[in-house]
Amino acid sequence: MPQNIQDDYDAAAMVQQAVSAARQGLLSFEDLRRVARIFVDAKNIEVASYLYQEWLANTKSPMAYIIYADHGDALSLANDIAGARAAYEASLQMNPNSERARAALAWLSQQTRPEPAAPQVSEKLIVSNFDVGPSPDGGSVSCAVTLSNGQAAMMVLSKDSTIELVKALLDAIPPST
Repeated sequence: MPQNIQDDYDAAAMVQQAVSAARQGLLSFEDLRRVARIFVDAKNIEVASYLYQEWLANTKSPMAYIIYADHGDALSLANDIAGARAAYEASLQMNPNSERARAALAWLSQQTRPEPAAPQVSEKLIVSNFDVGPSPDGGSVSCAVTLSNGQAAMMVLSKDSTIELVKALLDAIPPST
C-alpha cells in the first residue's frame, strides 16, 4: 500500500477507535488530548472538535475544563469565534479560576472588537459661520468654519484654494426668495 493511503487508513482507524472510546466514556483525558492534538496540528479541526464534543458528552472528569479550553483553542484556529467563546465560557463555568480560559476570552474580545463606525455627516448641515483671514506666514489664508451642529474646523489654505472654497460655499447657499 502506498504510504499516503496507509497514512489515511491509519488516521481513519485512529478516529474510529477514539470516537468509539469517547462515546463509551473510556477515552482517557491524556489520550483525548494526544489524539485531538494530532488532528488540530493537521488542521483537521472538525475531527478534533467532534472528539472533544463526544468526550465531554460522555465523560465525567474534573479536568473537563481543560478540554473545553482545548476545544476553544481548536475552534479559534478555525475562526469559529462564537464556538470558541462558548467553549472558553464553559471552561470558566467549570473552573472560574482558569487563567487560560480567561486570557483566551480576553484575547478573543480584542480580536473581535468592531471597527469604530465612521462619523455620519448629515446632508442637512449648513455652514453657519465662515471667517477668512490672513495666516501668520502671509502666503496663505486661514479659514474657520462652524457648522449648524456646532462642529468647527480650522483650515490653512493657499489663496487659490480659498477662492475655490469660497466659490463652492457661495454656490451652495440657497437663493433667497
